[in-house]
Amino acid sequence: MVKQLRLLQPAAGIWGMALRSANNVAKEMRDFGFDDALLKPFTQESLDTLIEQYASKNETLFTTKEDLIQITTFTGKEDRLERYFAKLTADVKAVVQKLGEACFENAVIDANNLPMQQAARVAQFLVDVFKVASDLGITVKVVASAEFPKALRGFQETKDLRCFSTVEEARARAA
Repeated sequence: MVKQLRLLQPAAGIWGMALRSANNVAKEMRDFGFDDALLKPFTQESLDTLIEQYASKNETLFTTKEDLIQITTFTGKEDRLERYFAKLTADVKAVVQKLGEACFENAVIDANNLPMQQAARVAQFLVDVFKVASDLGITVKVVASAEFPKALRGFQETKDLRCFSTVEEARARAA
C-alpha cells in the first residue's frame, strides 16, 4: 500500500501510527516504507513535532537568481526561530560562497520577509553573512523596508546598516 502511495505522491510524507512497544517501531515503519511513525498516545505536541520535522526537511528558506537571495516568508512558530536562523545562516553563507566562486562582486539580499520578532537573531544572521562576503571580496546589499535598519540600530554591528527599497536600486548603486 505504501509503495502505491509513493508512486502517486512521491514527495508526500507518509507516517504510520502505532502502539509503543519494546521493538524499534520507527525502524519497522521505515522498513515498510513509511517516513516515520507517530506513537500512541497521540498528543498535539507529538503531532506538531512530527510535522515540524518533515516540514523543515522540505522548507524553502530563500530563492536565488543570479546575485539575488530572496528570503521567503517564515511560517513557523516563534520557538522555532533559533533552528530557522541557524539553517538560514548556513545556507545563505553557502550561496554567498558560490557567488564568490562565480566571481560576483555583489550579493543582494531581499530581507523583506525576515521574521523580526527576534532582532538579535536577524542582526547575527547579517553579521555572519557579511563576514563571509567580506572574506570573499563581495559587497552585500540589503533590500528591506525603512523600519528594518531602525530595528537593528541597537546592535553595534548593524547600527549603520543601509537598506535599499528595491532590488533594482541595490543593483544600480555602486559599492
